[in-house]
Parts: sequence; C-alpha cells; structure tokens
Amino acid sequence: GEYLTIYCNGLGPVAAANGAAVPRDGTAATENHLFQTVGSVTVSFDGDEQTAQFAGLAPSMVDVYQVNVKVPAGHTGNAVPLVIRVTDPQTGKIYQSNTVTVALK
Repeated sequence: GEYLTIYCNGLGPVAAANGAAVPRDGTAATENHLFQTVGSVTVSFDGDEQTAQFAGLAPSMVDVYQVNVKVPAGHTGNAVPLVIRVTDPQTGKIYQSNTVTVALK
C-alpha cells in the first residue's frame, strides 16, 4: 500500500495541463509546470498491473521521467519483477520496458 517513485527515460511525449511549452531537449523541466505523459502508464509488479498516479517529466531534471505508483499489497521480496508499460493514445500500441527487479519490504 506504499507509494514507489521510479525514475526512468523513454516514456514518450508529454504535455502540460495549462498548455505550457514543453522543455526543449537538453533542458530541465520547470518546477512550476507539471508535464505529464500523453500515453497512459501502468506498472506491473510481478504481473500485478497498477495505473501510475503520476507519469511525466521529473521537475528540475533533464530528460528524466518520474513515475509514482502505489505498490499492491502482498508484494514483498528482494527481487520483485517490475515492468513499465506506456499505451500510445492514437494507435493503442503498447510499449514495454525491460524487466527490472526492485526490493520491496
């Protein structure tokens, strides 16, 4: 039931709710605008799929995405498999990350 913050790259286009201009490549995301991914993002904990509470550019970082997700109850261990998926809203195509492991207690 705790929340996990994941930092990664490659989650695709982003947009600000207020229409603010997206940071140029190589430029840090501002702290006064949240840029969320255009595609929907889910995180799978050993096959248990969860919708990300937030997925977008990490404030003050360059080309880094932040994903906040609630860890489902019962998933503990030193090497829980984790996969991030992004669904393209126009085509419905799903892009999947490599499987990594995370220690959860």
